[in-house]
Amino acid sequence: MITRRPCPGHRFRVVLTPAGRRATIIPIDTRRVKVVARSKSVAEWMADRGLGLAELVAASSLDERVVEAIVRGRYTPSPEQRQRLSGALGVEPDRIAWGHSTGVDHMYGHGPQFGRSP
Repeated sequence: MITRRPCPGHRFRVVLTPAGRRATIIPIDTRRVKVVARSKSVAEWMADRGLGLAELVAASSLDERVVEAIVRGRYTPSPEQRQRLSGALGVEPDRIAWGHSTGVDHMYGHGPQFGRSP
């Protein structure tokens, strides 16, 4: 790759491929770049804090099955459940990675009982 030097007063450096096409625009002024803390899953926060499932259930006052499903990544919690769990873990809700960690399998057709499926 070929890198062009920026002209005075420009904030970006253009990185060119050998064919001369633009590949990447890189900011030169790194003072404006914000460093965002990596979000962790509920299970990772539990490990960091040394909490077990029973302790998290007691601290959050949620149903045990719901908390277990959230910890295993099989359930996406509501905003109220997020507040309770983050409060029990002692972190902000934005620092926790919410959502499914288990892959979703898409099924095609209705199965063999309804005839041919693609």
